[in-house]
Amino acid sequence: MINKDAVIHCLQGIHNRKFIDHFHIQEDRQPRWEASAYLLSLEKTEVPHPVDAFLLLMERLEYWGEEWAWEEMNVKNSNRQLVLSRVIDPLIKFGLFMKIDVKNTLGKLDELGIEIDFGSIVTAGSTNTLIYDEWNDFLLFGGNAHHYYVIQWYTTA
Repeated sequence: MINKDAVIHCLQGIHNRKFIDHFHIQEDRQPRWEASAYLLSLEKTEVPHPVDAFLLLMERLEYWGEEWAWEEMNVKNSNRQLVLSRVIDPLIKFGLFMKIDVKNTLGKLDELGIEIDFGSIVTAGSTNTLIYDEWNDFLLFGGNAHHYYVIQWYTTA
């Protein structure tokens, strides 16, 4: 679905991308296990190319995590390349970027104990790219017929 080279290429032109405000965000924080999970999605009609969607979703996730205002002027006046490089550089260096089927995706999400309903987003027709699958970090990018999505789970334990 996506690969490292395409991400690097599209990252260089992120400052030219249009601002999108139509994200759906779900969050699951489990303080007892020091774990957090996020599901961010956007409609394919907003961004037809998967790599552009991946970068926008990762940028939006960074703003969400840092509690920065996701407002058009704030984003456009920031150095989008710098913000995204901070997030994407480790993914390029250490990420797997390998295809994972829906059954294994759902199994992994169940194993992590994430309390978000993935049934409406990770469908039988989804294509998924596994970015990270470590003991303390899981990151997946995918797409179904209508949406692109990023699922991240991590623990600080």
